Amino acid sequence: MASIFASEQAHLTKVYHQLEDMRDTLNAQLTANKTQGFATKEQLDQELTLNFDTDIKTMETYADIEAINREIDIVNHNHDISTGQLSKVTTLLTQPYFAKVDLKFSADEQPESYYIGTVGVDDDAGEPLVLDWRSPIAATYYQQDNGPTSYEANGQIIQTVLTGRRQFDIDHDNLRAYFDTTITIEDPLLRDALSAHNNATMTAITATIQKTQNAIVRAPNDPVMLVNGIAGSGKTSVMLQRVAYLLYQHRETLSPEDIYFFTPSLTFQHYISAVLPNLGETNPISLTWDQFIEDIPDLPSTLAKSETTSRNQLDQLIANLDQVTLTPSDVSPVTLLGNTALNTADILAIDQQFNHLPMGQQRLKAVQDVIALRCQDFLRTLATDKQTQDTVLSLSPTQQEHYFGHHVDPQTDDQVHQLTLQYLQQRASTKSQNAKAYQWLNFEALGKRLLHINHLTVAAWLLLKIFLTGYGNQRAKLVLIDEVQDYSEVQLMVLRHFFSKARFIMLGDENQAITSDKANFDALRSIFNTPQHPVVTYDLTTSYRSTAEITALFSQLADNAAVIQPTSVQDNGTAPAITVTQNSQDTMTQLQNQLTSFTALPGLTAVITNTAQTATALAASLQAFSPTLITSDKPLPTTGLVVLPLDLAKGLEFGNVILPDATTAEYPATSLARHRLYTAISRATHHVALIAQDTLTPLLGMQG
Repeated sequence: MASIFASEQAHLTKVYHQLEDMRDTLNAQLTANKTQGFATKEQLDQELTLNFDTDIKTMETYADIEAINREIDIVNHNHDISTGQLSKVTTLLTQPYFAKVDLKFSADEQPESYYIGTVGVDDDAGEPLVLDWRSPIAATYYQQDNGPTSYEANGQIIQTVLTGRRQFDIDHDNLRAYFDTTITIEDPLLRDALSAHNNATMTAITATIQKTQNAIVRAPNDPVMLVNGIAGSGKTSVMLQRVAYLLYQHRETLSPEDIYFFTPSLTFQHYISAVLPNLGETNPISLTWDQFIEDIPDLPSTLAKSETTSRNQLDQLIANLDQVTLTPSDVSPVTLLGNTALNTADILAIDQQFNHLPMGQQRLKAVQDVIALRCQDFLRTLATDKQTQDTVLSLSPTQQEHYFGHHVDPQTDDQVHQLTLQYLQQRASTKSQNAKAYQWLNFEALGKRLLHINHLTVAAWLLLKIFLTGYGNQRAKLVLIDEVQDYSEVQLMVLRHFFSKARFIMLGDENQAITSDKANFDALRSIFNTPQHPVVTYDLTTSYRSTAEITALFSQLADNAAVIQPTSVQDNGTAPAITVTQNSQDTMTQLQNQLTSFTALPGLTAVITNTAQTATALAASLQAFSPTLITSDKPLPTTGLVVLPLDLAKGLEFGNVILPDATTAEYPATSLARHRLYTAISRATHHVALIAQDTLTPLLGMQG
């Protein structure tokens, strides 16, 4: 054992020195590139002469500018390469690697050792110094198949024999421990990682990804994936690791700008914001449902925010859209610069030109194209107006630069007309030309008429616009939805069709559906299933977050408690504290006593209430403990006490949790209350206390 430790420490020291040399070399290269860049720019500026006197001189000048741009591109390219490499090396200097696999590729050869890290780098000879955890060979580490195994590289299956798998506990160049392991739940490295009191931000699980989790990380690129995992099973962590894996595997075709990540709250966005950067990747576009709606342009303020329209109503509406006939109330006049370019009758007449087409995207696109042409004709006519032409001729030099890009001096009537038309087009495009955006079509009035309702919902308005005009995001390639059990069927319909070209990864736990009228997973599948590509579901049924005692408490509340595998990764767990008080004064005393105990422990302490109003009032009464009241946009502090409502606690975890209102009134014997209590208790990793005034919730099946 001592010789193995010494040998591994010697290897670590050697690798670390190589990484330090790489860092120093890259820093020197960046400094040299910067100096060269300034020198090149100065030299080129001196040599370049702008000459546009003749066509030939103009062509030569453009050629010189192009040559300069090529020189600058080379300098920038070299800078980007060095910066990227330096970022990788800097990451590895904190922990060069976390695992090693020994692979034997033929019977007559000795096993080859491969060290696996958060990112990968090659040595000076181009050989792997550290393998990226996402590389094909690294898959053998996560598959946990000692003996004959395989991995896929460049479309081919490579057969090998895994003769050894070793984990390391490393801090910079110091080897603290190593473990020859099969990565079971009892592994010391996994136990240490999960017992750490780090609740302010989520950390990557690269070194401790379990076999069932790895199957999701490296799963085929199916059009729609649903990860159905119980509380604490690592759904979000696994999804972020998968995003990093996909970005690595599809570097040429997938970028963070192509990925949209729907999160339950802004606080949650802060909570997970460091995971992908620590894996060497840029965060995707993160947004909540409310942010998504707020970013929709031209959304009428009169739309109903609450969802009063059912999925069945919308399905029928969509199915019958091709039979719709536009009426005067469905369209609005098109105005240009304060003038009516087309009135309601004009638009309906244009629509009738295409009545041989069913109502839908093709027909309305044709109507829109004609409207755009008629608007241009209107502007051409308006450009002949003498008063408008005089306005153009009186523009100041600054205004001429704004509208035309240069000074103008028209000499003929035709030139005046063309400049006036350009001026009008410029103004119309920024102020009043709405034909291109289908603003002549009143989706709100049309939707209310077709659904026979007085108030159209946001979702119904969006779906109507999507199906009639093709509106949506066609560029997105991947959409991630966390806590998907909190989305309604209508919301999922909107996302499914708005991001019509994207693949979807959805994460959820039906036991954590904390609001009513949301889509169950069968409904979700019916929305996303297609005959060619049904939803592929992955189940995570083992909880790693909490102590065995806490896991047992919340797992008894699950609808599918039989499939949960309560698993303790902590030593010396303590039983949940459940107290029933007689009055409000006793309740506050008990809460203060519990807070005194919990805030002395490592990690964040959270008081989770059933409602936002209770959280606000409670935070005000607990000023002696300096609480942080978590609102929708506030990140978590690193230490101390936080008070927050349950809906903002979704997806988060805390070392110590207190539920101060575990009463029958707040958590009655209903399915929804059961889900809310399950969710609240499962936020705790080490300690949980429940306080109930007068009567404890019957959901726990015990007396205080």
